[in-house]
This record gives sequence, structure tokens and C-alpha cells, in this order.
Amino acid sequence: MALINPSNEFLVVKHSHLNNLNAGFDLGKIVDDALKLEAHTNGRRVVVAIEGDIIQLAHGEPIFTHQSFFRHSLEQFGELRKAGIAVSLEEAFDAYQTFMEQYNGRLVLCLEPKPITTSATIHHAITELKRRGIRDAYFDSFFARCLTDVRKANLCQQTTYPLSKHAIGNVWIAPILVDTELEPPEDIITVPYPSSFGFLRVPVIYGAVGDANKLARVADTPHCYGAYVRFKEGHGRIAGLLRLLYVSSTNNPQSRKA
Repeated sequence: MALINPSNEFLVVKHSHLNNLNAGFDLGKIVDDALKLEAHTNGRRVVVAIEGDIIQLAHGEPIFTHQSFFRHSLEQFGELRKAGIAVSLEEAFDAYQTFMEQYNGRLVLCLEPKPITTSATIHHAITELKRRGIRDAYFDSFFARCLTDVRKANLCQQTTYPLSKHAIGNVWIAPILVDTELEPPEDIITVPYPSSFGFLRVPVIYGAVGDANKLARVADTPHCYGAYVRFKEGHGRIAGLLRLLYVSSTNNPQSRKA
């Protein structure tokens, strides 16, 4: 399944918004604001995506919230949900489908499995995507094991959801990866713009793109499929990296709704 046509389309990824779908967000406004970024994508039509972190609670229920290492209890999930930074998988997919009933365009889901995300959670997500007929979705992860689980679930369900390997950065054509486990090539590499030095020669999505000028620059980059547009991350490389580190290591309404 092709995520976009990179010759004339550009993916704008809205970070953490899938985690926040129960927080009263106006998806219509989020999409409309993202579409206005076509002024900075060098003639490429914007396709909007909303991203979220897929994990599971201690008893196994799949949820979306930002957490890499510890399973939340049902009580902890309740507090995070009340704060507007967590949602169950079923609730998120329901909200997405309700919006799509009234929206004629495309809205892509980006699911990011974390180190604690189990194979069962990934299989459940793909099974549920297929059952609901949701085709516009892809999986992005730093971790080879998670992407291997996505491949296995795709094979089991006879689906073709694309995969993105998230890198820490890159030096010219070489991505810097969290793990070096041997694996088949991914469909896409995602790399933070502040830690990207030189151009990758594979399909790439740039993360933490901090202003409109940088957005225009990456949209004109060979092999670029899209960008996480996060204009609050900071304009310089140092500021952007510091802000990215803070956001990546915290889970509160201020950082998750940035």
C-alpha cells in the first residue's frame, strides 16, 4: 500500500494528536490548519496524518498515550485520560471514523509502537484496522522487533500497512538507529530534522520541523515523503533538539499538546 504519491503529495504529521482524540480537539480545525501549509510545500498537495503512541495497560487493553517503559494501571489510565493525553484504541478509532463520515478528504493514522508494546497489541491494532475498513494508516517505530511484529500481523491479516523505521539522526546517507538488528528494508525512514545532516537516499519523513522555511526546504528535498510539523519545537538545531528531548521524555498536557 503506497502511503502517498511523493511526486505531487506531501504528508503533514501532527504529533500526539491520536493520543488526544478524547480531549475535545476539533479534528476539522486541525486538518484545515494543516492543509494551509500547502503554501510551504512547493506545489505538493498536503495529506494530513495524526500520530499516536500505541501501548497497552497492565491487563492488556490497547491504548494510545506516550509511555515507553511502564504499563499503566486502569486507574493511571483514567487520570491520563481525564487530562486529555490518553485514549483507548477503540475510542480513538471510533472518533476517527465518526470524523471521516463527514470529511471527504484523506486523514492518515500513524501508530508508533514503543518498547513495551506487545505483539498481541500490534496484531489487535491491525486486526481492528482491517475490520473497520481503515486503510489510511501506517506504523512507525524506533525498534526492529516492533516492525517485525507489524510485518507478521500484515501477513496474518493479508494487509499491507506501510512501515517506517524511526532513526535518531543521520549523517549523509547513513541513518543512526536505536538498534542494529538485521531486518528487511522499511518502506520509509523517519528522522528528526534537527539531527539530520545531509540527505538520505531513501523515502524519508522529517521529524520536528520547526518553522515554515524548514518545511519548504524539506518539501524540496529528494525522496522526502513528509514532515512532522512542530513549529513550537524551536527554530535552531540546538533549541529544536532540546525541545525534542523534553517532549520525548515527558507525558503531560503541556508537552503532549505542543
